[in-house]
Amino acid sequence: MTEAVEYFLESWGKGYDLIKRTAQPLFMDLLKVNALSTAVSGIGLILIALIVLSVAGGEFLAMMTAETYTSAPVLPAFGAGVLLAILLAFIILVVSSLIEVAISSVSYNVVENRSANKPTAILAQLRKNFFPVIGLSFITWLLMLVVGVPLLIMVSVSAIGGPLVCLTVPLAILVFIALVIVLQFSTMELILGGKGVVDSMKASFSLVRANLASVIVLDIVLAVILLAVYAGNEVMTWILEIVPYTLSFFGLPGMLLGTAIYYLLLFVVSVFFTTAGELVTLPVRYHFWKGIRR
Repeated sequence: MTEAVEYFLESWGKGYDLIKRTAQPLFMDLLKVNALSTAVSGIGLILIALIVLSVAGGEFLAMMTAETYTSAPVLPAFGAGVLLAILLAFIILVVSSLIEVAISSVSYNVVENRSANKPTAILAQLRKNFFPVIGLSFITWLLMLVVGVPLLIMVSVSAIGGPLVCLTVPLAILVFIALVIVLQFSTMELILGGKGVVDSMKASFSLVRANLASVIVLDIVLAVILLAVYAGNEVMTWILEIVPYTLSFFGLPGMLLGTAIYYLLLFVVSVFFTTAGELVTLPVRYHFWKGIRR
């Protein structure tokens, strides 16, 4: 374990040196990537919300504008229209998620290019990463599904049966965590290492297996850093809730304006904190990956 900590500290030193040399341009490049990724996610959620409103629309608006609020469920009659809406919402969710993953992958190219003092043409790099990353994501999700469905069945059966749920739930969680750990370098192997989709997954598994202690140290430390960043984001989100609350005193127009301002500020805060987290963690992860490949 001492060797694992020493190796992590070496990677941390190289990552910190990269941050010192290129902090501002690296931050701005990552900011652009995260702004684009968050925008795609937001557009997907807006489209899904519009689909929900198109199905539940009249009843939902009536509930929102009623003099006396009611918490009665707003559910449309279940029919072909609802099934189509569910299908469209699911497709939009999957497509926007895949696009978001492809955009986020460009962050690794940004870090590698800035380590060589080069800028990144974000859209051009996205076009290059797009289909390989989507292919990797699809196979990863399929693997999660293949592993996850039997585990979910086990959890459901054991929940009905009683005490066995105490074993199957932790088992299911551990299996998913293990998959995330062994596949965590797949994207870098794919877009930086030049491997194919399946070979990148195999390479990630081999790297983790050969350097398990060091990888665990890396993941624990970076997880703590990201949790601290997430906590900062949550505090700012809580503070921003003052805006729609205050404007709601001016009636429905104020509530709508406050909600719009809130989500705009939420977008800015989310992008900033995500970028701050990546600025600290991605250079370390990148140099760690470079080191264990040698």
